[in-house]
Amino acid sequence: MANQAPDQTPTEFRYSCYTLVVLTIVYIVNFVDRQILAILNEEIKRDLHLSDAQMGFLYGTVFAIFYALFGIPFGRLADTWIRRTLVAYAVAFWSAATVVSGFARNFLELGLARVAVGVGEAGTGPCAYSLLADSFRPARRATVIAILTSGVYIGAGFGIFIGGQVVQRWN
Repeated sequence: MANQAPDQTPTEFRYSCYTLVVLTIVYIVNFVDRQILAILNEEIKRDLHLSDAQMGFLYGTVFAIFYALFGIPFGRLADTWIRRTLVAYAVAFWSAATVVSGFARNFLELGLARVAVGVGEAGTGPCAYSLLADSFRPARRATVIAILTSGVYIGAGFGIFIGGQVVQRWN
């Protein structure tokens, strides 16, 4: 196969493609989560009696700071540990944190849940890039990374759609 690395068997190449698909789905779900909070902004504000500043802090500042800060140690861990296991733990952690977000009753609880979401989501990026770099030859890596990062925009689109459906049913 023309796209596989010279030292890959067809089976190994299929597994590399499978890895790309799974990681792209992880990115899609990751960004659905981010979009839904923004779409549900007014409903969450009303339900938890929050201000615009508090909401901006929750889905902007608090998430971004912890996502950025924890990306560095997760990158280091991705260099030294089993990356697919790290991705699995990260996805499980931020998924659980997202569920906890749904049960938040006030600003502090939602803030702590969003910190946990940011920390968990930070674990997927470094592992994804590292796994894919090891799985595909250099001549194909740009295409592979483009496919992976398409998950950002697909997830944002699905997030807007799903969030709109939730708002419609909420009201």
